[in-house]
Amino acid sequence: MKLFGRGRIPVAVIAALWAVSILFYGTIPYQENGYRHWDLSKYLQMAEAAPGIDTRVERPYGERLMGPWLAGVLHQVTRLPLDRSFRLLSLLAAALLLGLLYRFWRRCGLSGVTALLLVAFFVANRTQYGFQIWDYFQLNDWIGLLALVVGLWALHDGRWLHFTLAVLIGVLSREVTLILLPVAAVFLHERGTLRRQGKHLMLVSAAAVAALILLRVAVPGAGAYETWRAPFWFHAKIFQARTWFGWLLNGFAPLTWLPLIFLSETRRFFASSPHLLALVVLTYASTMFASDTERLLAPCAVAFYLLIGRLLEGRGLRAELRLAAVLLPLSMFTAVSHLLPLADRGRLSAPKLPLIVLPAVAAVGWAWQWKRQRKEARRQTIVP
Repeated sequence: MKLFGRGRIPVAVIAALWAVSILFYGTIPYQENGYRHWDLSKYLQMAEAAPGIDTRVERPYGERLMGPWLAGVLHQVTRLPLDRSFRLLSLLAAALLLGLLYRFWRRCGLSGVTALLLVAFFVANRTQYGFQIWDYFQLNDWIGLLALVVGLWALHDGRWLHFTLAVLIGVLSREVTLILLPVAAVFLHERGTLRRQGKHLMLVSAAAVAALILLRVAVPGAGAYETWRAPFWFHAKIFQARTWFGWLLNGFAPLTWLPLIFLSETRRFFASSPHLLALVVLTYASTMFASDTERLLAPCAVAFYLLIGRLLEGRGLRAELRLAAVLLPLSMFTAVSHLLPLADRGRLSAPKLPLIVLPAVAAVGWAWQWKRQRKEARRQTIVP
């Protein structure tokens, strides 16, 4: 799996986007009272025990071993402070993820220009990319996303060993990576190979279950809560306005509604790739297992931005660049909302709301008008 094809332009563009995002999103003042009791405190405690395992950390944090363990080992080997170890690994993982996404979207048939545009859209996503750059202790999020992209890529190529390793690494970082298993089942069904290759999927599932059991044994988790009970604890989310705001707008603002504007193309996209629809549906369902919403939608960003890429490419290069010239600045403008206090990221406060809603409305209005003009132009070419 080569990260980049021929030419240095993709490498330079992605490196520039990555570097600018580091400066733009900043770093969390984790020692302040408003932040030091977040889940990052659990990850720091786990990292301090590396290369051993701190079994006192409650579940599910204590079961997310991979990121804190790597940061702790790096700290032991290089004597870097723990916070810098987390930051270094998070930034490297972010760069690797951008490269993998670019190559995966190219692997799915998109042009280099479109794939680079999608990388830029993803970097401008404050909740799914920017927040992890800012809160660099969420190293497990990066590792889980890397595992998911590698798992999808391996699934498309029929490389079961790579798929197995991706799932196991995902289990050790973020439990949401387990959605790869039902996604794989749908993929095999749509390819008509479920009976022939289902045994491979069963073996991978058995390995994932064994890994989960070993985690439960290794990390008893004093005062822990069970993941399967989470929907009962967070069921009130479905009645909260901010949850629907995250699902329907903020997760992919300002592009969230574009698939509805181009509904026929969206239907064709998911009809040809039901496993990507399964990825989106399962990701949205998984947000009911935690208090956050937008950040947890990141796994389906692979499919969402691929859909956006297909919508852009279906109109020709000139029209694609015209669309991008409008949508990309709107996405960057949406990302500006991170300049307000991130501790209030769950509130629909008056100063932040326009920075998210107005670009989305502008994107929808422009896309709708553009679509109408295209239809009118086609109608005029048909009329003798």
